[in-house]
Amino acid sequence: MSEDININRPVNNVFLNEVRVKTVLTAFYNLMREIPQGIKSDEMSNILTYKVGFEFNFKEFGCHSLLEFLKKFIMPTIDIEILSNTTNENDVFLIRSK
Repeated sequence: MSEDININRPVNNVFLNEVRVKTVLTAFYNLMREIPQGIKSDEMSNILTYKVGFEFNFKEFGCHSLLEFLKKFIMPTIDIEILSNTTNENDVFLIRSK
């Protein structure tokens, strides 16, 4: 995966709505409980959008990729695994609870 991932990138230049952050974290946690086998990264944004009731976009959280969002916001609070896909879908990965 050759995405731009910089977990040290400052997010203070982006106005983060704490309610939205908490809503997304709660929805993500619930998804990992509901679907323990995992969710493909290319489906995650649509599923989160449905669950939270507003359009989920990782850029709103100051991230350049879904992977960066996961590493900055999800992994510090929720124990997940990110598994690369070995087929020719290079940018797709599986996200599941540990």
